[in-house]
Amino acid sequence: MGRFFLVFLFRFLLLVVGGGFAALLGVALATVFPATMPQKPLVAKVPQLIPGISTDQNSNNPNVATPSETKPQLTQAQRKQLETELKLLERQLKTSSDRTKLRPRIRAIRQQLRVNLVQLPSASQLALSTEPIINPETLTGLIPSDVLFEDNQSFLLTEGKPVLDKLVDELQSYPGASVVIGVHTDSVGEESNNRILSFRQTEAIVNYLSSTLGKSYTWIPVGYGETFPLVNDENQTNLQFNRRVEIKVNPK
Repeated sequence: MGRFFLVFLFRFLLLVVGGGFAALLGVALATVFPATMPQKPLVAKVPQLIPGISTDQNSNNPNVATPSETKPQLTQAQRKQLETELKLLERQLKTSSDRTKLRPRIRAIRQQLRVNLVQLPSASQLALSTEPIINPETLTGLIPSDVLFEDNQSFLLTEGKPVLDKLVDELQSYPGASVVIGVHTDSVGEESNNRILSFRQTEAIVNYLSSTLGKSYTWIPVGYGETFPLVNDENQTNLQFNRRVEIKVNPK
């Protein structure tokens, strides 16, 4: 029994001493030869296997952009390729009998190209600007359609209504006036559809203005469609400039 105890004690001491030496040796080696690509701990690996889980310390920080908030910037070559494809699809759209597949692709390309468009004034900037919408000398005004409407839609955006509220305040200086509201589209799609779209957008604007100003004003809605572009529709920036709302006030 005594011999067994001595053997056990000897092996235990050997294990302790050996383990301690191995630990010290491991620390020394790690210090001298650090890993160039340390592996992530298991707690950091698991979320990569389960969508929706993240252990990134910045994931809850509202000031840190997440991948969904960061829009990829197009290179010049990518933009040119998309614009070429868009022109081809637009030509096909005018002659194709089945447009159900073409329209979603056209919409997707236009959305991609919008990433790097020239920044026109936002709705909030227009609404808060000290500059009037209606020029008091010419009694005309212009609002970018993208401020009021989504692409190819005729319902007013919520964020665009303060701009029309500002227009209401200015029109109150001309009681009983005749007001021409003309909407212009770009040349994407069929000409007849663009004319219909522009008229529906005009009606949406007139309905909003008249609901506040009442029946003392004469409203003249005009849907020009794509017939009077400001610039050639040769790229997406020009398309954006051509989508516009023009106002003309004729005092009583």
